[in-house]
Amino acid sequence: MNSSNPVSQSFRVVLRDPALLLTEIGWRWSFAAIAMLLVLMSSLSLVGSVKVSQAQAAGWRSNNPTAMAQALADVLVESGPAVLMQAAWVLPMITLLWLVFGAAGRATTLNRLGKSKLSLRTALALHASRALVMWLAGAGLVIALVMSARISLRGADQDLLLYYALAFWSAVLIGGLWSAANWYLSVAALCCLRSGAGFVKGTKQAIGLARTRGGDLGGISLMFAVLRLALFAIAFVLCFLPSRLMSIAPRSYTAWVVAVSLMYFAVADFLYISRMAAYLMVAIPDEAPKSSDAGSPWPSEQPAAFLR
Repeated sequence: MNSSNPVSQSFRVVLRDPALLLTEIGWRWSFAAIAMLLVLMSSLSLVGSVKVSQAQAAGWRSNNPTAMAQALADVLVESGPAVLMQAAWVLPMITLLWLVFGAAGRATTLNRLGKSKLSLRTALALHASRALVMWLAGAGLVIALVMSARISLRGADQDLLLYYALAFWSAVLIGGLWSAANWYLSVAALCCLRSGAGFVKGTKQAIGLARTRGGDLGGISLMFAVLRLALFAIAFVLCFLPSRLMSIAPRSYTAWVVAVSLMYFAVADFLYISRMAAYLMVAIPDEAPKSSDAGSPWPSEQPAAFLR
């Protein structure tokens, strides 16, 4: 691998090919817009069917956090079946949309980035596996929270400290396993791009790549995590500083928050596709090609695609 910094090189790769970033933003924002529309439609339908009693309405208007929380809990309990019915079709529909948009978008960006070929079928299989892992993690978290409640609430005794401790470490464990599996499946897409392998072989190659280049890949992941955290902190400060406008000019403040949020998501997408480019550079063999594509966005000292 070239001795130059793959992180800075990846920034140049993406900036030299604006269509690459626009494609990444396009599929992500299109999915988000449709998903938000589905959630909005289901929420409006749900609000129309929810009945709020006078006592619940009075508790919500009391400005007492305890009374407001109790009123909200009562409404959620009473509308539980309706919420489950809405979630039963909204969540699978959003998952299906993510599979379609994610597979098509990822195949397009990686094929353009690596100057190679990742089949749509393989990308769809990888995204389906990521969706399955996400659903399993969500189900595992719900089961863990229920079990934590049963363990800590025995009869009349309520050990809230035990519940929070069990719930916290359950979330950390399940979240860590989900993040690890999701990361391997993301790297598997790069391995499939490199070798033209299918889903199973590409996943095995991702495990092998993590063993041989784990330090480099981990360093890149850490660097981009720090950048993402710094970006979030900047966006939070930009939204918090003019918060006084919320009472003076609520529309202007809302427009400002929306604009800052959109800029945050755009830069976050830039960081994500740049991280994928940096991963590609780490996995490239030491031997650079003798000739390069004149139209390639890659720097001249980096090959345009995997050689093996």
